[in-house]
Amino acid sequence: MQAICKRHDKPELIDLLHGAGADVNHRDKDGETPLLNAIFKKHTSISRRLIELGADVNAANYSSRDTALSFAVSFDHHEILEMLLERGANCKAHTKEDRNLAHEAALFASPTTLKTLANLDLAGLDVFHKDARGKTAEDYLNERHFFADSETKTREAFMIFQQSILGVATPDQGSSADVSAQAHGEYLLPGAYPT
Repeated sequence: MQAICKRHDKPELIDLLHGAGADVNHRDKDGETPLLNAIFKKHTSISRRLIELGADVNAANYSSRDTALSFAVSFDHHEILEMLLERGANCKAHTKEDRNLAHEAALFASPTTLKTLANLDLAGLDVFHKDARGKTAEDYLNERHFFADSETKTREAFMIFQQSILGVATPDQGSSADVSAQAHGEYLLPGAYPT
């Protein structure tokens, strides 16, 4: 099943293998499941079919402890995010480096993936969590190297994503640093400047 998930986006092949008794949660030597491989390759049809067949949406690989949700964000597979969350994917899971979904989004996500995340229920995701390196998601966003147009779009999309989780500010109220300050109670009134 692993080989199919890595090479083809044909759910009928998964149905044949599953019908013959193949385990949708079988792990390879690296701890990758068929779902992790399908998401890594952006095989949307197979990913959906594996989830429908009961693939564990919270299974993490051995090396990095990445889950299907973190893979979907990291590899810009925004088409599968909603289904993963509907099936119980844990948006608060942490990788081996203690990064959460906000870190993965800041490091790798495109504006489209960030906008998709902003429209999903990610209650409880800590956007200010510091990973094993002592960095927040916003720290990683600030380290990303962008071309001029994509930098603006990605930063704006990240701000909208962050605001959707925090429930503070609106896109026209300032930078993501302003949003961070508001969320930490550093502003007495919305739009006020810290003293």
